[in-house]
Amino acid sequence: MRLLYLTLILTLIFAQNLRADAFLSKGLKVAKNESVKQSKRRLASASFPQSIMNYRKVFIQAAASSTAAVTGKTVAATAKADLVAKILGYCMGMGSLLLYSPILVRLLKEKNADGFSVSTWVYNVIGLVCAFAYPFKKGFPLSTYVEMIIISIQSACILCLICSYKNLMKEYITGMSLFCLGAGVILSPAVTLSPQVLSSLQFIAIIICNYATVPQILLTFKTKSASWSPITALMSIIGNSVRIFTTVQLTGDVITLTGNTMGLVGNIILLSQVYSYKTR
Repeated sequence: MRLLYLTLILTLIFAQNLRADAFLSKGLKVAKNESVKQSKRRLASASFPQSIMNYRKVFIQAAASSTAAVTGKTVAATAKADLVAKILGYCMGMGSLLLYSPILVRLLKEKNADGFSVSTWVYNVIGLVCAFAYPFKKGFPLSTYVEMIIISIQSACILCLICSYKNLMKEYITGMSLFCLGAGVILSPAVTLSPQVLSSLQFIAIIICNYATVPQILLTFKTKSASWSPITALMSIIGNSVRIFTTVQLTGDVITLTGNTMGLVGNIILLSQVYSYKTR
């Protein structure tokens, strides 16, 4: 009998718990439905222009975030490209130490300047110094013209050896003295040149530097013998190609870019002559 009473009591308690759970579930569903209805009422009560403004704010924020992300990536890519261009520029400076070295070695070894055009190296010295003066006075980074300084000195040394072997040292000393005096005045920090004068100076440098190879090219065609160093021609081709990239990346100067492109073409012709006529 006691067992029966205990079973009955447990059954009643279980039934009561089931009713409580059912009541609680129903209450949660009603509360959820009420919350949804209230949200719909708030949305329905919102004015149409206000909704448009909300969508517009969201769109503007998304567009601004996207633009900022793209701009950040562009700036980072530009900074990396500038760093590469600067490194290449200084590598050009180090490489230019070897540019005319084969010609210098040959002249010193053979003690003979046959096959070398004096006018080519006169134009080379004048053109290179003018080409160096333009970015120097414009305040461009040193990495954009460091090799100009080095090969200008090398060209002056080669011209000195050629004139020495051709008995033209008096002419060399007189001409070089006057040239150095004029170059010193132009490069002096005390002298300010107008943009028009600087542009004219660079145009002159382009014409002279690229015309400098013409006498050598014509002499090679005439003698059917290439005295120009293939290493020098190849390094000049590489150098001009690198300079085209660094100019576009660091300064974007059209005049300098034109000069580098023309120099590239001239050295391609010289290299083709070396392999067409062979070297002696």
